[in-house]
Amino acid sequence: MRRLALLLLVVACSKESSKPSTGSSSSPPPSPAPAPAVAPAPAAPACDLTGTYRLRYHSNGSEGWWLRLTVVGKDVKLGDYLRMLGLDEASPVTTVLDDKACTLTITKATKQAGDLKIALAIDGSKVTGTVTRTANAGNDGATTPIAGLRETAPPKIPACIRPGIYELRVANVKKWITEGSPRMGTCKSMQHMALTHVRVQLLGDTLYIDEGSSGPPYQQGFGRAEVTRTSECEATLVLGVQDFDLTESKITFAGDKITGKTTAFKYEIFEDGTDGENLWTCSTKEGDVIGTRVGDD
Repeated sequence: MRRLALLLLVVACSKESSKPSTGSSSSPPPSPAPAPAVAPAPAAPACDLTGTYRLRYHSNGSEGWWLRLTVVGKDVKLGDYLRMLGLDEASPVTTVLDDKACTLTITKATKQAGDLKIALAIDGSKVTGTVTRTANAGNDGATTPIAGLRETAPPKIPACIRPGIYELRVANVKKWITEGSPRMGTCKSMQHMALTHVRVQLLGDTLYIDEGSSGPPYQQGFGRAEVTRTSECEATLVLGVQDFDLTESKITFAGDKITGKTTAFKYEIFEDGTDGENLWTCSTKEGDVIGTRVGDD
């Protein structure tokens, strides 16, 4: 009996020792798993190149040739006024947009300008740059300036000014002065020929009036008017283009119309018939300047 009790005591001690220990000598809990690495956020672009670009550049001995283009994302779409630099030719155009350096570069192999490169730097709404060509540079040199605006909203234009194509004429002249010997007609009977077409545009606060061709699409010519705005809707105008010389005038814009007065104007009549060529001039110191909008620019 005593032997059985001793055996039971040994078994009980063995079971007690097999229980897991809960004392201070227990093993430490496992370390938490490391957090997954987070990829750095992509760097934001240094500048936004999106917008409508309206630019003017020097070429072929004349300032103020227009270039218009639109940038949406990485897509560059050229507008009109392309022929002066050969941008309307069939060869491909390469454009490079760099939103970190804030630049836009356009290159093209052309017949008109050779290897053409237009390099633009964008600073907010302000655009500056250069036009470089390898052909037909003339006395201008291979590189000429280009500048204008990048617009992200329609420009704010006074209600009295509607940009576009205008037929500009001088009428209601009280006295014509004739220089030369007309073979047909007189200055008064031929005054319906005292007209020209101009392209009117606002770039920021600057008003530009450029010569247009005589018929649709009234392409931009070489003539540039001297325009000084004297108020929101008024300006002084000096315009000298072929056969039409408006040297002193004040004009007012009124929607689709231009009205004004001139104190120095002349136009030329060229006759070419069986009797040979003949050129005579009509001038006046008093007349009405009348402009009528005939199309969009």
